[in-house]
Formats: sequence, structure tokens, C-alpha cells
Amino acid sequence: CIFSDPMVATIGNFSDTLGISSFFVSFIVTPIASNAAEIYSALLFAKKKTKKGISMSFSALYGAACMNSTFVLCIFCALIFFRELEWTFVTETLVILLTMGVVGINGLKETVTVWQGFL
Repeated sequence: CIFSDPMVATIGNFSDTLGISSFFVSFIVTPIASNAAEIYSALLFAKKKTKKGISMSFSALYGAACMNSTFVLCIFCALIFFRELEWTFVTETLVILLTMGVVGINGLKETVTVWQGFL
């Protein structure tokens, strides 16, 4: 409540000011803003236009995606556990874990190909 209430109010005010949907701000604008450093560093690596630069770019984005997904999943599981909520999302959680595993294994490679970057 210390952080979430002001954050929700800010997103609501921001979306009202711009005249766009709060859904769009919550799921598109906010993640881009919170990952701006990773996106910027990935663009700098990609500007080099070398195989290693592009691989570093994909690796930076992979790292950010894995870190964010793991963090959110841990918070979600902790909320379910500590609030003793009913657990009815087994399939969804398994799909998230499988996706995180595939992306994590893909991120272990030194060179990332283009098709792996779109994964």
C-alpha cells in the first residue's frame, strides 16, 4: 500500500492527462520507462553493428526480461502464500516457468541468433 496506491494514482492521472487508456499506460508505457536503461544500453550495443554487439544487445534485453519475470513471479507466489489465497492458476504458472526456463537456457549461449532474439 505504501508504493502501490500512489503508483496507481499517478498512472491514472498520467493517462487522464494524455487522454489515453490507463491499460495502455500500465502495460506499455510503464514497463518501457522502468527498463529504459536496459533498452538504451541494448541500442548502444546494437549501434556497433557487429556480431558481438548484437549478441550483447540481445543478452542485455534477455537479462532484463528474465530478471523482471522472476521478480514478478516471486512476488505473485509470495502473495498467494502469505495471504493464503486459493491457488487456481497451476497451468498458467507452469507456462510462465517453462517460458522462463527456455529464455534462461537460450541466454546461456555466448552468441544469440536473430530467431533467438525474437523468442
